[in-house]
Amino acid sequence: MFIVLLVLGIALTPAFLLMLYIYYRDRIQPEPIGNLLLGLFFGTLSIPLTLIMTFFLPEVEPGTVFAGFYDAFIGAAIPEEIAKFTMLFLLVFRMKSFDEPFDGIVYASCVGLGFAGVENIMYLAGGEDLGEILGMGITRAFLAVPGHFSDALAMGYFFAMAWFGSPRRRVMNYVLALAVPITMHGIYDSLLMVGENLGDVVFLFTFLLCIVYSIAVFALVNWRISVLRTPKMPAVATPMAMPPMAPPPVPVYPMTPPATPPAVPPLPTQLPPPLPEQDDDSQQGE
Repeated sequence: MFIVLLVLGIALTPAFLLMLYIYYRDRIQPEPIGNLLLGLFFGTLSIPLTLIMTFFLPEVEPGTVFAGFYDAFIGAAIPEEIAKFTMLFLLVFRMKSFDEPFDGIVYASCVGLGFAGVENIMYLAGGEDLGEILGMGITRAFLAVPGHFSDALAMGYFFAMAWFGSPRRRVMNYVLALAVPITMHGIYDSLLMVGENLGDVVFLFTFLLCIVYSIAVFALVNWRISVLRTPKMPAVATPMAMPPMAPPPVPVYPMTPPATPPAVPPLPTQLPPPLPEQDDDSQQGE
């Protein structure tokens, strides 16, 4: 029982921590928790889909460089990324909350981490003793799980560009949503598988190269998707053009005719008679 709990804890802790990280990045307008859990479940469903696709692949002679590239791309990268892309599309096809570009990153990460968690359990369950389980768990926690996470970031970025971007580039972005993570995944697995087939010294070198490659890819993809994490501003309604307003009507009051002025009596046409003149002598005698 202790071994089972240990395997589950070591296998799922890296995916859980990365899930918390992507949820923190989406804190401005977070997605519903139920949708995130559904995305993780769809990621687990990509495991049986991958097994179905790889069941019919022909086997090649092991221990060669060609076998390393074949297992990396044909046996792992291509079927796994196709399965995750299919689950991502089925997940968001009719999801109403899938309404902004960064949601492509969020849900692709859920699918990728759901896949990585189950794959981790499958690998660690094959460990023969506690030391092997711990060693494999620590190695995959710093390489494999972040690798799946980086692949999911790239897939989600181009998926969002196809879904929300220009219709003229939709097909190209869907192709890139598959081609870029397949290339990233294939290069990572090739470094490990080819190095493993060429001896311990080469494997150690390729293992260290994988560490550098994983850190660089994670930093590059994480920086690139930051352009999508901008808060959605509420749409500002464009003011409607108002028709020109007519001037208010001028009130018309009933006009009353002006009062007739009083009649002016006519001026006399004859002057009054002049006063009689008096002599100066008579005035003095008086």
